[in-house]
Amino acid sequence: MWAEYDTIAGLAQRARYGELVTLSCAAVASEQVEGLRDSAAYGPLLAALREAEALGLDVEQDLPRLVNGRTLSSADDVAAVLHGRVDRWIRASSPPRRASADWIVGLFPRLAGVTDPDMARALDDRQTLLERRAREVATTAVEHRQPWAAQLGAPPSDPVRRELWLRRLDTVAAYRERWGITDRTIVGTREPASLEQEAQRRLAQRAVEGALSITRDERVSVGAVGQAVESHMKREGAEM
Repeated sequence: MWAEYDTIAGLAQRARYGELVTLSCAAVASEQVEGLRDSAAYGPLLAALREAEALGLDVEQDLPRLVNGRTLSSADDVAAVLHGRVDRWIRASSPPRRASADWIVGLFPRLAGVTDPDMARALDDRQTLLERRAREVATTAVEHRQPWAAQLGAPPSDPVRRELWLRRLDTVAAYRERWGITDRTIVGTREPASLEQEAQRRLAQRAVEGALSITRDERVSVGAVGQAVESHMKREGAEM
């Protein structure tokens, strides 16, 4: 489902990023730019730009700097060189946190501002499916006491707190399914195999910390209620 969403989103933004790359390469020799779109690295370059923007980086402002910061006069494949520069830029940056509304199940970047109604509808449909699937996997893991979910504690009794907790589990469940993680650990033990997985693992780990924080708050709250009830019963016993 994410692959379908990502493909549609890529098509929706291809024209925009293509124009941005062309404008950023205005000072590059024309014969080098001519073969830019035909390069095998052109698609990955646009995908990297989408990833950077999804992480909150300012692509429109920084891409020209990446292009012009060092000469491209000796580059045989401009797209490949730029792809490498964008990847290094993402690794070296500390992207600002995006609002929760900008993520699907807290893991996948949501594409906004799509003007084509058919594409917008297709994206919305797949977002719904992604959210439904993540919740299904998360609730199944909780109900069957799967090891990774059990490590995040028991579902809170308070409905509001429970929903917030489950949303964190949605993120972890989506991450595990996206990257085929089946072991007992929460986010897996293998090192991320790509920039995309590395970024999503950070989001999943943040969700883990959020779920554990809610679990701790629930325990404190339940403990306080228990102490209050016990104190009240002692007072009543003393009065009798």
